[in-house]
Amino acid sequence: MIKLIIEDDEGKTTIVPLIRDEITIGRKEGNTIRLTERNVSRRHAKLLKQTSQIYVEDLGSYNGIKVNGNKIRGRVPVTQGDRIQIGDYTLAFKFDGAAAAASAPDPFEEMKTIPMERAPVPEEVAEGTTPDVQPPAEADLQEAQTQPMEQPEPAPAKPAGPAPVPATEGADLVASPEPEQFAQAVVLSDVMFGAEFPLNKATMVIGRMPENDIVIDHRSISRHHAKIVRDGNHYTIFDLGSQNGIVVNGEKYDRVELRKGDIIDLGHIRFRFVAPGEVFDIESITAHKKSSKMGLYVVIGGIVVLAVILGIVFWPPSNAKKRSHASETTQPSVSSGTIDAGTGQVSPKVETLDYSKITMALAAKNWTTAISEADAFLSQHPADERAQQLKTRAKAEQHNATVYQNLVSAWRKGHLNRAAMLGKNFPKDSVYQADLKTIWPKVVEDYTKLLLKRVKDLAKQKRCAEVKIVARKAIALNPEETRFQPIENSCGRSISVAARNTSRHHGSHTTHVQPRNTTPPTTPTPTEDPAQKAAELGARARNAYANNRFSQAISLSRQSYRLRSSSRMAFIVGMSACQTHRTSLAKWAISHLGGSYKRMVKTTCANHGITLP
Repeated sequence: MIKLIIEDDEGKTTIVPLIRDEITIGRKEGNTIRLTERNVSRRHAKLLKQTSQIYVEDLGSYNGIKVNGNKIRGRVPVTQGDRIQIGDYTLAFKFDGAAAAASAPDPFEEMKTIPMERAPVPEEVAEGTTPDVQPPAEADLQEAQTQPMEQPEPAPAKPAGPAPVPATEGADLVASPEPEQFAQAVVLSDVMFGAEFPLNKATMVIGRMPENDIVIDHRSISRHHAKIVRDGNHYTIFDLGSQNGIVVNGEKYDRVELRKGDIIDLGHIRFRFVAPGEVFDIESITAHKKSSKMGLYVVIGGIVVLAVILGIVFWPPSNAKKRSHASETTQPSVSSGTIDAGTGQVSPKVETLDYSKITMALAAKNWTTAISEADAFLSQHPADERAQQLKTRAKAEQHNATVYQNLVSAWRKGHLNRAAMLGKNFPKDSVYQADLKTIWPKVVEDYTKLLLKRVKDLAKQKRCAEVKIVARKAIALNPEETRFQPIENSCGRSISVAARNTSRHHGSHTTHVQPRNTTPPTTPTPTEDPAQKAAELGARARNAYANNRFSQAISLSRQSYRLRSSSRMAFIVGMSACQTHRTSLAKWAISHLGGSYKRMVKTTCANHGITLP
């Protein structure tokens, strides 16, 4: 009998009798042995038993396999005493006698996989691997997780014949293929609650603008906030440089692979990721929310009734004397409270909720104090909607204050492009709009002068296409701007006019006359900062890629890369090249990339039928 001993990095051991001639090991469901740590690939390794020899084979895993500390390639023989390292797991063999193997039952007969799962670890443990923030399902947590697996009792004798092959989840059980199923993103926030968005495209962009695949019109959502990329049944969400970022299960990520039941927060909008084939009942969420609110209202009502009863029973003696004296007269005198018309009883006056501390802090633009006062108020009145609204407003204005300070700082330092973009997207309902109006005309004028200078330089170089782009940018910032139109109209015409004026035809011959120089020589205008130009082209490239304009994204990314090398620009070139089947550009991209960027380009190209080295 040959036994496989599996030990994880916490010292937990699992023993598996090696009965089959071939066993697959990996993180994906469907493997014979499933090791769920993130530094284990979906299909990591294979064990082969041929006569008396055992081989271990690397199936193209990312982190590879080590045998006795040495990394292997392909298939190598192993024997008792060898230590095989797969991610955080160590494997070894123990030979108890070959004769017992023939009569032992298949330990995999009654189960699909043997999971070795624990709680997720920080991403830095396995750098470059796909994050896994969703806790493993309870159905996968079997006894092999913490206790050694013992050989099952011998099964009853079966009729002679070939032994049945145990089914795994990866096997085809139906003759006809089922229709492809897609994941969904379901909104759980009160805004758009219950809205379902099928993730049925290879790439889906989420944002506030109408051109996105999933449009969420909420000010906490950026114009192009995030992107979800589908690879078979695997979905990965990427942050597109949004203001509020991506939070999955309470942790912030730049990119993360989504799992069944993940809770995604984009700004103030919450989604639930519904995996392909998963049945998700939104009505249960609605009923739970209603019952929670009803229970809260019941508790609050009970507290109010109890307060009234205690107030009547333990009313101060002085007030009791006043009520007794008042009962002897025809007109009762009450200093506080109200009189019930039917019984004549005095009811305690209900105190009005006081928001003055919060509103005073808001009026003084002291956002930190306002948030603190709102939190203190909500600790006493957790269901008060007005206090919650005041807190939300304070947090929004605290953010707006930071944006305004960044805008002013960028303008004073001469970073006019950044200042203009911050001002253009500044919230219209912010209290800082009054402050912004005092400096915004100066920002617009300084930025327009910069663009005007750039347009003139481009026109002298006959780069008319770029003249139009820069002119459109200035007009978008100030629609009443008229200084760019004459330059744009005249660009390119001077060439044809000069050609006609300097050419004189004499029969079949042409005499070229040098035109008289009537203008004094001008000093050359210094060119713009290459770093600033590269950043501008990079921003346009990212925008083009987010909107699936792949050819434009390639052109802009390459222009930016020539000015300043950037792995992000090479990544956009590679991903766009995969989408447009431009193999040579994809090869160029991966030659300039490494790590996760390189793997993602290779995976995307493979999905589009392009094999890269």
